[in-house]
Amino acid sequence: MKKYFRIKAKPLIGGSIFLALYLVIPPSVLPNLAAQESAQQEKKMEPLSKWSRQWLKEIVPYIITSKEKKSFQKLSTEEERGKFILNFWKLRDPDRSTPVNEFKLEHYRRIAIANKFFGASGIAGWRTVRGKVFILLGPPNYITLDTKPNPARENEQAKMITLQSLFQPDQSLWWGQHGGKQVWTYYGIPGARGLSHIEFVFLDKHGSGNYELERTVRHGDGVGADGKALERGGIEAMHSTFDRLENQAEALTNPFERADKAKGTVTTKVAYEYIPLGFEAFNLKGPEEKTYSTLAVDIPYSSLSSRLSDGKYHFSLGVIVIIRDKEDQLVYEGSKEKNYYRSDSEFKELKDKVYNLQIPMVLEPDSYKIEVLVLDNYSGKVGTLEKEISLPSFEGKELSLSNIFLSLVKEEKLAVDEAAPDLNVSAMKNVFRAGEEMNVYFEAYNLSLNPETGLSDLKIEYMFFSGDKLLAKVPGPLQELKDQKDYKVSTSFKLRKFKPGEYILRVKVIDSNLGVSVSKEILFFVTQ
Repeated sequence: MKKYFRIKAKPLIGGSIFLALYLVIPPSVLPNLAAQESAQQEKKMEPLSKWSRQWLKEIVPYIITSKEKKSFQKLSTEEERGKFILNFWKLRDPDRSTPVNEFKLEHYRRIAIANKFFGASGIAGWRTVRGKVFILLGPPNYITLDTKPNPARENEQAKMITLQSLFQPDQSLWWGQHGGKQVWTYYGIPGARGLSHIEFVFLDKHGSGNYELERTVRHGDGVGADGKALERGGIEAMHSTFDRLENQAEALTNPFERADKAKGTVTTKVAYEYIPLGFEAFNLKGPEEKTYSTLAVDIPYSSLSSRLSDGKYHFSLGVIVIIRDKEDQLVYEGSKEKNYYRSDSEFKELKDKVYNLQIPMVLEPDSYKIEVLVLDNYSGKVGTLEKEISLPSFEGKELSLSNIFLSLVKEEKLAVDEAAPDLNVSAMKNVFRAGEEMNVYFEAYNLSLNPETGLSDLKIEYMFFSGDKLLAKVPGPLQELKDQKDYKVSTSFKLRKFKPGEYILRVKVIDSNLGVSVSKEILFFVTQ
């Protein structure tokens, strides 16, 4: 005979009973119910993805409030976290009437600068104390740089540098001289109580390039702009270590923890020059039913700064890429540095050219929102763009084409970034000079196999248009019959008879076994 437990709801405090509930449950069912409830709770709570953890720990650790952090950590799904991140930046957008979030852009810019100039001994720049100060407070008003502090060398004086523009001073200021000292002076820190003027004294104690915060000093505390104590009498003129720590804590407080500080920070307008960017996504069939996509970013050389060294012109860019899915969930976030140079003869040819930056990645076929930020490390200019892209699936039975990739045959590497390793092309481009040789590359997928021979049969036609006018129709070279459904095709055309202007290349691929075809077009330009 089965035993049953009778469970009666106990009255709440005060003796009132809102509900009397009687349950008759077999004992064997109780553990199962508890296990099911626990499993449901675990199922609902998705672990933080790699990108959510990176956003929380590396992107916003200095500006996310303790309340926001707790709320983010309690979210159950990546979809909820994606929406949280989207709203996080919206709340900090100083002008929502514009498509650009100035605060977000400036924050990423400061992270890029910190990583570029303040990293040392294997420590990322944003993790260093100079990086934290820079990310929270921006560039100081001026810096005193003592490259080799040594009491025995009395004739060597500290070097005073005024920051008219962030990147105008000597680059050694940011790279730092090992064994040196830097004093950063700020005027008018937003919202910092009683800290209208403050100095941060950084010292490279071990000569490793990793500067530590030696002390912070308020102006008026008997310390001059060179970081040295002034001749002042009276113990009241000296501040204790605790006062200095309090100054430091106040200056580096998350500006959003207090409403009054947040107001002053969020409404601050950020002014800097923009770099115009062009952007396209080129797609190929990837591994495991994924899409191999190359983000091609065109950057006009006329908008970039260079440094002449050893007879070569050096360029330096910091690039940040953020990818979200259609639910605003963070899919990828990363940064890279691009440093390259051009010879004197090459540099003279760059005036009307663009630097073609290629960013390869493998993603699931779907719709995505892409954000790209490019920082010119020499001028401080910033380029940013946002674009929605849709990555197709090349799997299935239907005949399909990849994007068409154009490049210059015998590329002289004047405006070239390395191509993705899986591509058989050099730099993608769509502007050519009259007479140059243009390479055309694409891939055809899902051709049928002849049931008798087991071979595919591919034919190609190339058509050149000027507006709606057909200029030329060129049959492609005969393709070798293969026992495979996917083809990689590369050919080239001399642009001798092309006058300067705008043209369209249409590629038509024909599956001769089935008599079906598919076409794709690309725009290109010819100049003198």
